[in-house]
Amino acid sequence: MLNRLSASRLERKMGVGRTKPCLITCEGTTAEDDVHVVVKFSAGCFEKEKNLAIEAISAMLAADLNYPFQNRS
Repeated sequence: MLNRLSASRLERKMGVGRTKPCLITCEGTTAEDDVHVVVKFSAGCFEKEKNLAIEAISAMLAADLNYPFQNRS
């Protein structure tokens, strides 16, 4: 479920967010795997890595339940 990506370019800082998230272009194993992702840094989270792990688990659960995600790009 969680794929390993390599950050290739900082697109922009997001307008809002306590964790100061950024939109980053990441490269996968092939050109078709390249994606834009919103990255949050653990230093800005209230409980550091714990909050990021909770978000990752929530996203995986939502995907397993076929929760309809919105593309807000």
